[in-house]
Amino acid sequence: MKNSILTVLGLLFSIALLTACSGTAAEATVTPTVTTAPAAPVAVYQPQLVKTATRFPTMLPSAVFQIVSPTGGVSPVTLTALKNIPQVQITVEGKTAAGPRLKDVLTLVAINNYKQVTFFGSGNLSVTLTADQITDQTIIDLTYHGVVRLASPNISKLQWVPGIVKIVVN
Repeated sequence: MKNSILTVLGLLFSIALLTACSGTAAEATVTPTVTTAPAAPVAVYQPQLVKTATRFPTMLPSAVFQIVSPTGGVSPVTLTALKNIPQVQITVEGKTAAGPRLKDVLTLVAINNYKQVTFFGSGNLSVTLTADQITDQTIIDLTYHGVVRLASPNISKLQWVPGIVKIVVN
Protein backbone atom coordinates (compact mmCIF):
# COMPACT_ATOMS: atom_id res chain seq x y z
CA MET A 1 0.00 0.00 0.00
CA LYS A 2 2.86 2.31 0.87
CA ASN A 3 4.40 1.64 -2.60
CA SER A 4 1.20 2.53 -4.41
CA ILE A 5 0.86 5.79 -2.44
CA LEU A 6 4.45 6.70 -3.35
CA THR A 7 3.81 5.84 -7.00
CA VAL A 8 0.68 8.03 -7.11
CA LEU A 9 2.52 10.91 -5.44
CA GLY A 10 5.39 10.53 -7.91
CA LEU A 11 2.97 10.69 -10.84
CA LEU A 12 1.20 13.77 -9.45
CA PHE A 13 4.55 15.48 -8.89
CA SER A 14 5.62 14.67 -12.50
CA ILE A 15 2.34 16.02 -13.89
CA ALA A 16 2.73 19.21 -11.85
CA LEU A 17 6.27 19.73 -13.20
CA LEU A 18 5.20 19.16 -16.79
CA THR A 19 2.30 21.61 -16.60
CA ALA A 20 4.49 24.20 -14.93
CA CYS A 21 7.09 23.93 -17.70
CA SER A 22 4.58 24.21 -20.50
CA GLY A 23 3.08 27.40 -19.17
CA THR A 24 6.38 29.28 -19.07
CA ALA A 25 7.42 28.66 -22.66
CA ALA A 26 7.13 31.61 -25.03
CA GLU A 27 4.47 31.27 -27.63
CA ALA A 28 5.87 30.85 -31.12
CA THR A 29 4.56 33.24 -33.72
CA VAL A 30 3.69 31.93 -37.12
CA THR A 31 4.63 34.08 -40.08
CA PRO A 32 2.78 33.05 -43.20
CA THR A 33 4.94 32.75 -46.30
CA VAL A 34 3.32 33.09 -49.67
CA THR A 35 5.07 31.38 -52.55
CA THR A 36 4.00 30.98 -56.11
CA ALA A 37 4.51 27.77 -57.97
CA PRO A 38 6.65 27.95 -61.10
CA ALA A 39 4.80 27.73 -64.38
CA ALA A 40 4.18 24.17 -65.49
CA PRO A 41 6.66 23.11 -68.17
CA VAL A 42 5.26 22.53 -71.62
CA ALA A 43 5.49 18.88 -72.61
CA VAL A 44 7.79 18.70 -75.61
CA TYR A 45 8.94 15.41 -77.05
CA GLN A 46 12.71 15.49 -77.28
CA PRO A 47 14.19 12.29 -78.65
CA GLN A 48 17.11 10.91 -76.70
CA LEU A 49 20.02 9.17 -78.34
CA VAL A 50 20.28 5.44 -77.76
CA LYS A 51 23.51 4.48 -76.03
CA THR A 52 25.48 2.04 -78.14
CA ALA A 53 29.03 0.75 -78.25
CA THR A 54 29.71 2.98 -81.27
CA ARG A 55 29.88 6.72 -80.69
CA PHE A 56 27.92 9.00 -82.99
CA PRO A 57 27.87 12.77 -83.11
CA THR A 58 25.33 14.50 -80.91
CA MET A 59 22.05 15.06 -82.70
CA LEU A 60 21.31 18.62 -83.78
CA PRO A 61 18.49 20.29 -81.80
CA SER A 62 16.36 20.69 -84.95
CA ALA A 63 16.84 17.06 -86.05
CA VAL A 64 14.19 14.42 -85.43
CA PHE A 65 16.63 11.57 -86.00
CA GLN A 66 19.93 10.84 -87.72
CA ILE A 67 20.75 8.39 -90.48
CA VAL A 68 24.07 6.56 -90.45
CA SER A 69 25.13 5.53 -93.98
CA PRO A 70 27.03 2.34 -94.86
CA THR A 71 30.21 4.45 -95.15
CA GLY A 72 29.72 5.79 -91.60
CA GLY A 73 28.50 9.26 -92.56
CA VAL A 74 25.87 10.72 -90.25
CA SER A 75 23.02 12.85 -91.64
CA PRO A 76 20.53 14.62 -89.37
CA VAL A 77 16.93 14.65 -90.64
CA THR A 78 14.54 17.43 -89.60
CA LEU A 79 10.76 17.35 -89.37
CA THR A 80 10.58 20.01 -92.06
CA ALA A 81 12.59 17.82 -94.44
CA LEU A 82 10.30 14.87 -93.71
CA LYS A 83 7.19 16.96 -94.39
CA ASN A 84 8.64 18.20 -97.71
CA ILE A 85 8.90 14.63 -99.03
CA PRO A 86 5.72 13.34 -100.75
CA GLN A 87 3.42 11.76 -98.16
CA VAL A 88 1.58 8.43 -98.50
CA GLN A 89 -1.07 6.73 -96.37
CA ILE A 90 -1.23 3.12 -95.32
CA THR A 91 -3.95 1.31 -93.39
CA VAL A 92 -3.07 -1.59 -91.11
CA GLU A 93 -5.63 -3.33 -88.90
CA GLY A 94 -8.08 -0.47 -89.46
CA LYS A 95 -5.61 2.24 -88.40
CA THR A 96 -4.27 4.82 -90.86
CA ALA A 97 -0.68 6.01 -90.77
CA ALA A 98 0.79 8.71 -93.02
CA GLY A 99 4.23 10.00 -93.85
CA PRO A 100 7.04 9.73 -96.37
CA ARG A 101 8.19 6.39 -97.77
CA LEU A 102 11.33 5.08 -96.11
CA LYS A 103 12.91 4.70 -99.55
CA ASP A 104 12.36 8.44 -100.20
CA VAL A 105 13.86 9.36 -96.81
CA LEU A 106 16.97 7.30 -97.57
CA THR A 107 17.19 8.86 -101.05
CA LEU A 108 17.07 12.27 -99.33
CA VAL A 109 20.49 11.50 -97.80
CA ALA A 110 21.83 9.83 -100.99
CA ILE A 111 21.37 6.20 -99.92
CA ASN A 112 19.99 4.01 -102.69
CA ASN A 113 21.56 0.60 -102.08
CA TYR A 114 21.39 -1.31 -98.80
CA LYS A 115 21.11 -4.84 -97.42
CA GLN A 116 19.43 -3.98 -94.17
CA VAL A 117 18.22 -0.99 -92.17
CA THR A 118 18.12 -0.87 -88.35
CA PHE A 119 15.84 1.55 -86.53
CA PHE A 120 16.62 2.66 -82.98
CA GLY A 121 13.85 4.30 -80.98
CA SER A 122 13.28 5.75 -77.57
CA GLY A 123 13.51 3.25 -74.74
CA ASN A 124 16.24 1.24 -76.54
CA LEU A 125 13.66 -0.37 -78.83
CA SER A 126 15.11 -1.41 -82.18
CA VAL A 127 14.18 -3.45 -85.23
CA THR A 128 16.13 -4.46 -88.32
CA LEU A 129 14.50 -4.79 -91.74
CA THR A 130 16.12 -6.49 -94.70
CA ALA A 131 16.01 -4.85 -98.13
CA ASP A 132 13.18 -7.14 -99.27
CA GLN A 133 11.04 -6.13 -96.26
CA ILE A 134 11.24 -2.46 -97.26
CA THR A 135 8.49 -1.73 -99.78
CA ASP A 136 6.61 1.36 -100.94
CA GLN A 137 4.30 0.71 -97.96
CA THR A 138 7.15 1.07 -95.43
CA ILE A 139 6.88 4.63 -94.14
CA ILE A 140 8.05 7.02 -91.47
CA ASP A 141 4.71 7.70 -89.74
CA LEU A 142 4.23 11.36 -88.78
CA THR A 143 0.68 10.97 -87.40
CA TYR A 144 1.33 9.01 -84.18
CA HIS A 145 0.62 11.50 -81.36
CA GLY A 146 3.52 13.77 -82.35
CA VAL A 147 6.03 10.90 -82.29
CA VAL A 148 7.88 9.85 -85.44
CA ARG A 149 7.77 6.08 -85.90
CA LEU A 150 8.36 3.28 -88.38
CA ALA A 151 5.18 1.80 -89.89
CA SER A 152 4.70 -1.04 -92.35
CA PRO A 153 2.06 -3.65 -93.14
CA ASN A 154 4.90 -6.16 -93.67
CA ILE A 155 5.89 -6.32 -89.98
CA SER A 156 3.98 -6.71 -86.72
CA LYS A 157 2.67 -3.50 -85.16
CA LEU A 158 4.70 -4.42 -82.09
CA GLN A 159 7.82 -3.80 -84.21
CA TRP A 160 6.73 -0.32 -85.32
CA VAL A 161 9.53 1.58 -83.60
CA PRO A 162 8.16 4.76 -81.95
CA GLY A 163 10.37 7.77 -81.28
CA ILE A 164 12.99 6.99 -83.92
CA VAL A 165 16.31 8.59 -82.95
CA LYS A 166 18.70 6.79 -85.30
CA ILE A 167 18.55 4.76 -88.51
CA VAL A 168 21.64 2.70 -89.36
CA VAL A 169 21.93 1.52 -92.97
CA ASN A 170 24.16 -1.39 -94.04
